[in-house]
Amino acid sequence: MFSRGNPGKRSTCIGLAYSTPSTSARLHTRADRLQAIVVDPSGTLPEIGDSVLAHRRVPQLPLLERGDAVVCHAGHNTVCETLWHGLPLVVAPIRDDQPAVAGQITRAGAGVRVRFNRAGAAHINAALDAVLHDPDYRAAAQRVGRSFREAGGATAAATHLEQLTARTTGETRPR
Repeated sequence: MFSRGNPGKRSTCIGLAYSTPSTSARLHTRADRLQAIVVDPSGTLPEIGDSVLAHRRVPQLPLLERGDAVVCHAGHNTVCETLWHGLPLVVAPIRDDQPAVAGQITRAGAGVRVRFNRAGAAHINAALDAVLHDPDYRAAAQRVGRSFREAGGATAAATHLEQLTARTTGETRPR
């Protein structure tokens, strides 16, 4: 599916909420330096040469293993998976918990926040340049990812939830 990867270019995965024709066109302006993989469930975005690849579905975790940065709406799942892999983010929150998650990312130093409805090509390019070229963003993302792994991941979270449930309901679960 992604055999057209170009090792000479930085790879950026674009989350589905930020997949718009204008985003694709903005990223195409960086075709000499960047390959963007855009999640487009509706199949409405055109691919623009080898610089902007649009797919209905992507294998997000394998892409994160070889990516350089992620642009997304600050959804919790994409953010956590991105940080687990130590990649910096450009986030454009839309609603619900996304502004809070975006704030956590910027406070941790793991990414840059842009305004969803107001970020033009210059803003997106500047944010991408920052997270791709300033090593502090990657270092912060790697610190957060390390803290996730040291906390025990999904297994530890499930154990904590089971213990909390047992305390609040009075039930115990055999071990």
